[in-house]
Amino acid sequence: MTTVDERLSWVPRLHPEAGIQAVQGTVWAATADQGLHSLDDASGAPNPVAARIVELVDGKRSVGDIASVLCEEFEVEPRRCAEETAAFVSMLVQKKVLVR
Repeated sequence: MTTVDERLSWVPRLHPEAGIQAVQGTVWAATADQGLHSLDDASGAPNPVAARIVELVDGKRSVGDIASVLCEEFEVEPRRCAEETAAFVSMLVQKKVLVR
């Protein structure tokens, strides 16, 4: 199991066998195992932070860099932002939407 600090150094990119598409505010990810994942929040509403994280994943920015951008754009405490960004990216890696 990796720590938050280890995950902050990851440089994620889209999995070569996955696709991401925004449809009416909802971000969808399709994976090679025929998985279809909505990146909505727990209530099923579009999640602008999740959408922004996916936009920022470019294979050059680290998770820490992405969290820094989010802290500038959204009103959130930096450590909490880093932890939640690292957890979200880790979940997308597990679902094979992203690779690190």
